[in-house]
Amino acid sequence: MTYQVRRDPDQDPSVAFSPTQIEVLERVVATQNPRRPKDQPLTLRDAVRAMAKLGGFLGRKRDGEPGVKLCGADTGNCKCFVGAGLT
Repeated sequence: MTYQVRRDPDQDPSVAFSPTQIEVLERVVATQNPRRPKDQPLTLRDAVRAMAKLGGFLGRKRDGEPGVKLCGADTGNCKCFVGAGLT
């Protein structure tokens, strides 16, 4: 997933996430960045960064993109939100 983001960050997040996970991550992105236009589609980069932020990724300018280890650990967080009915 992180390698897909590095190759093509603007692709659709459905290549790596289920529709339910995408819905949860859209809500996370809307919460993290309330000024983001609502009609702007979620990209794979946005989804991966939102998932990584759930696990503690800060996303500062100098931090770069989230790595494999962080993203692998955060898929559990996303599953917990989906399982809790927060979609």
